[in-house]
Amino acid sequence: TPDMSSGDSTTPQPDGDTPQPDGSTPQPDLATTSALQAVMNTLLIPKASTDYAHDIDGNGSPDNRLGGIIGTILGLPGVNVDLQSQVDQQLSSGSLLLLFDLKAQSLQNDSASSMDIGQGTDTDGNPANNFSGSAELSFATGTPPVKVTGSITNGKLVAEGEVSIAVPLGTTPAIVTLKKGYVEADVSASGMANGKVAGAIPMDQVNNVLIPAIATMMNDPTLDPTIKNIFDADKDGTISAAELKGNLLISFLLAPDVDTDGQAGPDALSLGVGFTAVPCVLK
Repeated sequence: TPDMSSGDSTTPQPDGDTPQPDGSTPQPDLATTSALQAVMNTLLIPKASTDYAHDIDGNGSPDNRLGGIIGTILGLPGVNVDLQSQVDQQLSSGSLLLLFDLKAQSLQNDSASSMDIGQGTDTDGNPANNFSGSAELSFATGTPPVKVTGSITNGKLVAEGEVSIAVPLGTTPAIVTLKKGYVEADVSASGMANGKVAGAIPMDQVNNVLIPAIATMMNDPTLDPTIKNIFDADKDGTISAAELKGNLLISFLLAPDVDTDGQAGPDALSLGVGFTAVPCVLK
């Protein structure tokens, strides 16, 4: 605690016990003990803008623009890409490994819980046992996990913060960081159920991560040549990221719809996905 008599007016961080000099109510300390360590075993693709939507910008309307775009693309005549199967394969093969470390005093009720979320590493190199409930996994080096904070009420976790998540496009996971991230899930010793992750993808990540992933997806050999021809501007048989960026339809679909900084209108693209997770052991 700073010595106020010496002129140090720094406001200390709340510790749950010490009243603050500015008169504000101290907030409880975040829990530091792991109550649940888990690995994502399903990532559920939205098929409409209403799936896994959340009111990201607080305007009273749930947001999931990218979910609607995914549903539109998959609903085009001649598009026979099964994205959900591709994501399921990424999870089962271990190429997509997302870990959760939920810190709480209780999985039933805790007003000051937090959760680390990050890409994982399979310590034994055998993806077949990743969802056994006791797999030994670790957060990947070089990509530290992000932390969300919130509360657990009657077994339901609600937390907010920047969230790293895989966008289900193509055969390779496209990892983005969501601004104004939101996570909810029913939590128990059995893992996480009815999970939802939502947030806003900054436009630099839309251009540099999402559009290349969409280009890869649209070069799938099963795609109807008529559809491919619409986006293949130079007619060389391949849809490039640059061609998608220059396409008026894609520019319209991927236009930002969420304002994350309160300046000059929308600056990010909303997304929501579903998930479940099973216990694991983090090393």
